Amino acid sequence: MKEGKTLIIITPGFPKDENDSTCLPSQQLFVLTVKRLFPALEIKIVALQYPYDADTYVWNGIEVYPLNGKKNSGILRPVLWLRAYALLRKLTKGRSILGILSFWCNETALIGQAFAASKKFQHKIWISGQDARERNGFVKWIRPRPDDLVAMSDFLKQEFEKNHSIKVGHVICNGVLPTFTNNEREIDLMGAGSLITLKQYNVFVDIVSDLRKKNKNINAILFGKGPEEANLRKQIVALDLTGNFQLKGEAHHASLMDWMSRAKIFVHPSAYEGYSTVCLEALANGCQVVSFTYAENHPVKHWHVVKNKTEMLNRISELLEGKLDPSPVIARNMETSVREMIALFHRSG
Repeated sequence: MKEGKTLIIITPGFPKDENDSTCLPSQQLFVLTVKRLFPALEIKIVALQYPYDADTYVWNGIEVYPLNGKKNSGILRPVLWLRAYALLRKLTKGRSILGILSFWCNETALIGQAFAASKKFQHKIWISGQDARERNGFVKWIRPRPDDLVAMSDFLKQEFEKNHSIKVGHVICNGVLPTFTNNEREIDLMGAGSLITLKQYNVFVDIVSDLRKKNKNINAILFGKGPEEANLRKQIVALDLTGNFQLKGEAHHASLMDWMSRAKIFVHPSAYEGYSTVCLEALANGCQVVSFTYAENHPVKHWHVVKNKTEMLNRISELLEGKLDPSPVIARNMETSVREMIALFHRSG
C-alpha cells in the first residue's frame, strides 16, 4: 500500500461511537480490519442517514462525516445527495484517492457513481441484501458496469443479474474473525435479528411449540427488537411457551457472541438474506445453523439449508437428538474479504 492513499466509504449509517455495537456490526468489522491490515491507508466514512447528527466525529481513529439524512426526507431527498456530493468534493480535494466504496446499491451508490465518474475515481458497489431485489429502483439511475459491482454472496450475484439484467463482476463475501467458543451448550435454540415480518420469527415460535410435544424442557431464546415483538409475545403466550421461549431484546455485540457460544443450534427462518452476519457469527461460535436461505453455491460445514417449516422442524429434531460438534467454523474470514476488496481497487486503477 502506497503512503497517502485515501479510501472513502459511503454508507447509509454508521455507529455513533465505539459502544454502538449493534449498528451494522459486519461493516464495523470490515472497516476495523481495513485499518488494521492497511495502516497507511486513510479511511473517511460518509454516513448519509445515521447518526442523527451533523457533527464530524472520530470512531476508532477514523473520521466519520454524518449527514443526518432525516432532515432531507421525501421530496427533499435530492438535497441530501447534493450535500453528500459537496462533502465528497471537499474530502477528495488535495488527496490521492484509492477509490470510493458504497455499502449497498442504493442512494449511496447513486452518489458514489456520479461523483466517481466526474473525477474518474474507482468506485465499487458492495451489494449486500435487499438491494439485489427487483424492486430496487436505484439501479436504473446508477447504471453500474459489471466491474463496479461486488456481490456479497453467490446468491446475491444471481439475484442481481436475474432482477436487473446486469452482470456482477465480482463476489466478495461477508466475513468474521476467529473467536473463542466452548463445549458447554445449555441453550437448545437461539435466534437473533430484527423482529420484522421478513425474518419470519413466528416460524421459530411454532417450531419450539412442536418440539415441546416431545421435550417439555426445550429452551429457546431470541434477541432483537422491531415491530413484530408484540405479535411474537402474543404467540408465545397463546402457545403456552412462556417457560420455553424468551424474547431477550437487543444485546451488545459482545454479549450476543457469548450467548452464541452457549447455544446448540442457531435458527434463522428469514425469507431473504444476502450473506447473514449472524449466521456466520453463530458458526464461528460453534453453533449448528439451520436456515431457509443460502449464501454460497456449495455446502458450508454445520450450516443446514432447508426448504420449508416442516424440513426445518425435522432437521432441528435430528440435530437435537444426535451428538453435536461444537467446534467453530469460519466459513469466511474477514481478513480475506478485506484483502480481496482492496485488491480490486488496485486491479482496476
